[in-house]
Amino acid sequence: MRKNWLLLLLATILVSTQYDVYGQQQRRDKYRNKANDPVAKLPYYKKLRWADDLFKSGSYFNAIEYYQQLKQEQERNPYLTYQLAECYWMTRDYMPAAHYYGEVAALAPKLYPEATFKQAMMLKMQGEYEAATNQFNKFIADNPKTFKKLKLKAKREIEGVNMALNSIKNPQPVNILNAGPNVNSAYTELAPYPLGDTALLFATMRQNTVVDVAKKNRDEYVSRLMTSRKQENVAVADSFQWALKFGDGKFNDPRVHVGNGSYSPGGDRFYFTKCAEEDSMKVICKIYVSKFEGSQWTEPALLGEGINDGGSNTQPSVARVGKKEVLFFSSNRKLQSRGGYDIWYSIIDPRNGTYRRPQNAGKQINTEGDEITP
Repeated sequence: MRKNWLLLLLATILVSTQYDVYGQQQRRDKYRNKANDPVAKLPYYKKLRWADDLFKSGSYFNAIEYYQQLKQEQERNPYLTYQLAECYWMTRDYMPAAHYYGEVAALAPKLYPEATFKQAMMLKMQGEYEAATNQFNKFIADNPKTFKKLKLKAKREIEGVNMALNSIKNPQPVNILNAGPNVNSAYTELAPYPLGDTALLFATMRQNTVVDVAKKNRDEYVSRLMTSRKQENVAVADSFQWALKFGDGKFNDPRVHVGNGSYSPGGDRFYFTKCAEEDSMKVICKIYVSKFEGSQWTEPALLGEGINDGGSNTQPSVARVGKKEVLFFSSNRKLQSRGGYDIWYSIIDPRNGTYRRPQNAGKQINTEGDEITP
């Protein structure tokens, strides 16, 4: 996927796959004054266990704080250095991530041989293209008989670096505008879907302050579908009005995250996802559909026929291929997967609207990494 996010996240996504912002729970809110933080006073190995538990649960920002405290006690500990690098990568703080990957590669190259590759990735993310290329080539040269797949990926990343350098030398005239504060907030906005040329449908938490999940009602911090109409007769093109909750059907749910909305080609079906948080900060998404019958939308129904089998299934999009409609979606199911999230598809039977058994889109599209947003 040479065109990376992010967005992507997604980000992601992300992504995140995708609602990764919810993984950063504020466990230390109670102890913001370090003098009153009991964890800071723990002996080394108990504090290490605490930091590792934070890391495993996805609380990377909090884990960084305690790994840094531990590193003050053992400055040249390669494990602490590597964990810090991983945390900074997961929080998309690429500059310190590159620093710590480089440090651990110097401290323990045989113990963490992949650190050089990851350092190169962090340099690439920063736009440090020459340094990134040098480290990718170093990783390839240092591992002549191992890491076959990762070396192929390194070569592909070098191709991406060259594409970036060429685009800098031959820039294209493109205007990129932020959709503005009526759409964007301090937390994640995702899955924008234009409603003709007059409005935008998207998913958002709609929060601009730190979310304390212990003090807020759940419906105040879950993601929901919202719409914003374009402003008329204003100087700024494509500026948007204050966003409102999407009220066409009973799509939003105060208990779970809702997003990734899209219509069928005829506009008579609306697909979207509901995503629930599970243990270790994992988010499992399932695809729902609502039909427009008479003068209103039906109660959303969970898609069957194997669509939601195994893992997380998300980002539905229906396209007309020839005379048939095909549902495309992203799934991290294990059976017949090529790795991570793959693009899957299901042909919709035109006679009765049922969905045929989903098929993997194949190796021309899917890789060992994550493929998303079909």
